[in-house]
Amino acid sequence: MTRIAVLVSGGGTNLQALLEAQQRGGLPGGEIVLVIFSSGRPMRWNGLPRRELPRRWYPARNWLPNCLT
Repeated sequence: MTRIAVLVSGGGTNLQALLEAQQRGGLPGGEIVLVIFSSGRPMRWNGLPRRELPRRWYPARNWLPNCLT
């Protein structure tokens, strides 16, 4: 099983779509296990562990995506 961390930027609509796909069996061989977010806004986490990565921690807007690739 591949463990998936989802990086959320914004309202979490893509996360919700992924969670719904997972419930339907649409992520074969994968399981969402962590949510990483950059804002303090409340969102639906569905009980998943979460970690905040505040924007102030990285120097430029493109720094984080470049580190993740």
